[in-house]
Amino acid sequence: MRAPFCAALLLVAGVFSASDMRAAGEKAKATPSFCQEDKEAGFADGGSNFCAPTAISNGIIYLAQHRGLTALAPSAEHSDQIALIKELAVEMATDPKEGTNPDKIVTGLRHYVESKGLHIKRMEVASWRKLGAANKSCLVGTKPDLDWMRQAANDPDCIEVFNVGWYRQAQVGYLRNSGDWVTVVGARTGMDFAIHNPLLESEAQRQNRAVTLTPLTADFKTVNAAGQSTGNMNGYYRVDGRGLPFGGKTAAAVLDSVIIFSVQK
Repeated sequence: MRAPFCAALLLVAGVFSASDMRAAGEKAKATPSFCQEDKEAGFADGGSNFCAPTAISNGIIYLAQHRGLTALAPSAEHSDQIALIKELAVEMATDPKEGTNPDKIVTGLRHYVESKGLHIKRMEVASWRKLGAANKSCLVGTKPDLDWMRQAANDPDCIEVFNVGWYRQAQVGYLRNSGDWVTVVGARTGMDFAIHNPLLESEAQRQNRAVTLTPLTADFKTVNAAGQSTGNMNGYYRVDGRGLPFGGKTAAAVLDSVIIFSVQK
């Protein structure tokens, strides 16, 4: 993370008005908690890989309903959020079997917002996953910065999503075994965050929000399916907590990517 960028964030974090701080505290309550495998939605492959458009849709509806950007999503009705998720999935080229990578999310978001007659005010990505030439200017670093994430989580005008990679132990390292996009709805004390995880049923999301980040300080070598080395996640964050249900084959959940955006008229 570039030092001047981080310094600027610390300054911004200190200038919220009292009304802004109240709005930030309301973000968790005001943000939808839609389940990506909703039975009524009819998403491709049962919605098993629709976490990205679902997580983004939660943020868009929050901005529309609570930050005066109604053109983004005029209604928060259940059927309308289903339609929004389907539209975002098309914009982001979501693959029903593989999901959505950060580059496609950024491209799709930009197009969606502009199609509503609005403009992206802030679009920032921290990720080891590659961005295309058109989106490289959004990359603020490969490893997410804690102050940067906390500032956005508590900014009532920002939407933040985490991409948690699920890694299982292989013979000579850790193999990434898919991942999960979640909506960040607040920063708690220290390294604790509140999320809405679209893998969970709606009410369960609201009851199981808490996740904690822990820096990976020991070697966390990653490999591909052939057992070849692909890197080391040392310096990234492990993610644990009730907000992240995952199968027994998962050895660790690691914060692979973070996307932060805001919108203006």
